Amino acid sequence: MNIIKKKAYKLVGKVVNAVTNAATAQDMGSKKNNGYQPDEKIISLCRQIGAEGIVMLKNNNDTLPLDKSRTVSVFGRVQRDFFYVGYGSGGDVNAPYKVSLIEGLRANKNINVNENLAAVYENWCKENPVDDGFWGHWPMCYDEMPVSNALAAEAAQESDTAIVVIGRAAGEDRENTLTKGRYYNGEAYPAGGCKRLGIPHVLFTDGPRGIVMGKCTCFPVSMLRGAAFDDELEYEVGKVMAKEAAAHGANLFAGVCINLLRNPMWGRAQETYGEDPYLLGRMGVALTKAMQENGIIACPKHYALNSIEDLRFSVDAKADERTLHEVYLPHFKKCIDAGAM
Repeated sequence: MNIIKKKAYKLVGKVVNAVTNAATAQDMGSKKNNGYQPDEKIISLCRQIGAEGIVMLKNNNDTLPLDKSRTVSVFGRVQRDFFYVGYGSGGDVNAPYKVSLIEGLRANKNINVNENLAAVYENWCKENPVDDGFWGHWPMCYDEMPVSNALAAEAAQESDTAIVVIGRAAGEDRENTLTKGRYYNGEAYPAGGCKRLGIPHVLFTDGPRGIVMGKCTCFPVSMLRGAAFDDELEYEVGKVMAKEAAAHGANLFAGVCINLLRNPMWGRAQETYGEDPYLLGRMGVALTKAMQENGIIACPKHYALNSIEDLRFSVDAKADERTLHEVYLPHFKKCIDAGAM
């Protein structure tokens, strides 16, 4: 029975992905993006976020920075098969291209890669392709190549430094139906409006890692951006997202995620900026202003005391008035004061 379910799951996944990819290609070939072309400065912006947001806990034996005097062995299939899904809102951002870790290391002239080990992973990955699943049914992790003692010893002989790469995800699930437009946010979702009174719909798109329609920039997750402690940088991220949202026909961005993270095991932890109300407020305000000042309605979420996923519609979260107003609500008020709706 499990084998039958697995085969059925893969078949459904292929159909859903085929429908999604076809619709995305059609969208990109249409005039929906209003002539918008990504700015090359976005690449530098993403690099800056990574540089400011990465936290190094230890640097034993001056392992970093890497230089030409040392050869680096990279372990883990994620070096090739970039595991980018973090689950939650905006789980799929269809970036126009991706650069794998091993490709990035090779492109750096100051880094020597152990190509023998890289070739072993390349061959194994080709023989064991990943199953990326489909919306709401992504894998929690990829199958990993077994590393024998002999392979590890050989790598140690050929290199001075080892990098071990791990990719995983956890979090929410979503419904999927094989009907037109039902893949998540393949196009802007209309809501509200009144034809009789001439009131147009609001047109929803999700986030916060990027605009999930068409081909858009996949930014580092909010948690990494929060670790940069740079609200001016977040404002620049917001300006890019606003332009890409507008280019694909949206005017409402539900990607200002300012949940206060109380449990690091929460599957959508990467969607928010951290566990401090002040930081959440500063970063949320920056993203809100960037959206509002560039013609997109900013919607902060998820109000409030939201730090669990599967049971979020039934869990009973209790807090006294002081806790609410000192811990859980200040950042929402700051975003509203900044113009969020």
